Amino acid sequence: MNDERKGNFWFGFFIGGLLGAVLIFLLGTKEGRKVAKKLLEKGEEISGDLEERLKELEKKGKKVAKQAEKIKDGVVKKAEEKEDETRQKIGGILVKAEDLQEKSLEKTAELRRYFTRSGKKLTSVPSN
Repeated sequence: MNDERKGNFWFGFFIGGLLGAVLIFLLGTKEGRKVAKKLLEKGEEISGDLEERLKELEKKGKKVAKQAEKIKDGVVKKAEEKEDETRQKIGGILVKAEDLQEKSLEKTAELRRYFTRSGKKLTSVPSN
């Protein structure tokens, strides 16, 4: 047997002996039965307290979930409103851009009348 297995064996042997001694004390002696009874009572008391706290936590969790849902709904609503506003603004900007483009084309057409070379209208700028 290697050293690690020997160590595990002796550790298990020790724990088994310790548990056996505790059980013999709790079940085999008058004093041990009193201690066991007190431990059971204390365990039931703690169990009851834990159940109450668990119920309280559950109620608080439900309240928090409701509040989170309300906040989420508010955020979604505001995001939708902002999306609508943004779409309207972009639509307005696009309309203005189209108007500017049309005006630009009109002004370009008007300006071409004034630029001539040798009595002919210019169609493009000659390169040197």
